[in-house]
Amino acid sequence: MIKCVLFDMDGTILDDEFHTLTARWKIANELGCNLSKEQVLKSLGMSSKKGREYFDKITNGKFPYDYLSKKRLELILEDMKLNGQRLKPYVGEMVKYCQDNGIIIGICTSSDKMKFESFVPYCPILKEFDFVITGDQIQNGKPSPDIFLKGVEKAKVTVEEALVIEDATSGIEAAIKGKLKAIMIPDMCCPNELVISNNVPVLKSMKEAIEYIKEYNQNEK
Repeated sequence: MIKCVLFDMDGTILDDEFHTLTARWKIANELGCNLSKEQVLKSLGMSSKKGREYFDKITNGKFPYDYLSKKRLELILEDMKLNGQRLKPYVGEMVKYCQDNGIIIGICTSSDKMKFESFVPYCPILKEFDFVITGDQIQNGKPSPDIFLKGVEKAKVTVEEALVIEDATSGIEAAIKGKLKAIMIPDMCCPNELVISNNVPVLKSMKEAIEYIKEYNQNEK
């Protein structure tokens, strides 16, 4: 039985990853980093440490990671102040389904606690989750499995009873390494060979994810 769902935040709950692309691609290239869109997309979902290492490697240390992280946050908050929470489709329905069926819901995000808390005033849905684990609360970030394993521990369920929902391949990799069930709902990242070879379900929206959980739990009865 699926008793707990662990959600990524950016690009999975919140529709905000296009701001990440703007900061790390458009603004970065204006500063002379000469990155392709594909190179930037590979960074989505990575922890700050992993992301910094990744960009340092592909730009020979020329990527201004801290500055662009600040710009990304500014873009997201400006959008939220103007438009309120921008959610991915059927997120509200997923949260309600889990609450109505006694399924624990947690957020496992690579964003740090400060960033998460800056979103909360503009995103009421973030208060609906049973717990939140941020990237600065664990030693090894995605694509390491630590954050999801901590989520399992927090929910007091077994690995077999948890489901990870992610939009980025780095998060799916983390779930696979932790031996957790996972589904991918792509935002900007396309499924890669790791996703395909591990038969990770790739769904169109949270609406299909609800049906996935219903069917899985019905078959387990």
